[in-house]
Amino acid sequence: MSTPTLFSYLSPDVAASICKLAAEDSKAKRVARTAVTGMMGLGLGTLAGGAAFQGARYGYEKSMGKLLPQTPFAAVAPVLGGAAGLAYSLYKAHELEEIRRALESTDDKPGGSSGRG
Repeated sequence: MSTPTLFSYLSPDVAASICKLAAEDSKAKRVARTAVTGMMGLGLGTLAGGAAFQGARYGYEKSMGKLLPQTPFAAVAPVLGGAAGLAYSLYKAHELEEIRRALESTDDKPGGSSGRG
């Protein structure tokens, strides 16, 4: 037993409009997922970096019995910050490319799949 399609219940114009709305919704979800993934990655990376620093500081203070000197971090922090900024800008370029691809997907081009079964 085969399941009837949307086109067997509705006129072709109405069914095509519904399919177009569904394709736009999935396209919007793809764009949102790509953008949210980047924001989550930035937040988790910041949290992980802070936690790693706190762990290193705690370990140093426990093993050496004194506070962590600030001199090595003063030299390394700008380099790490610059590397993180470069990595983030490269990721944003990739993210924008994914969003562009999602917006230009074949779902909304004429002659693509119409959903007729």
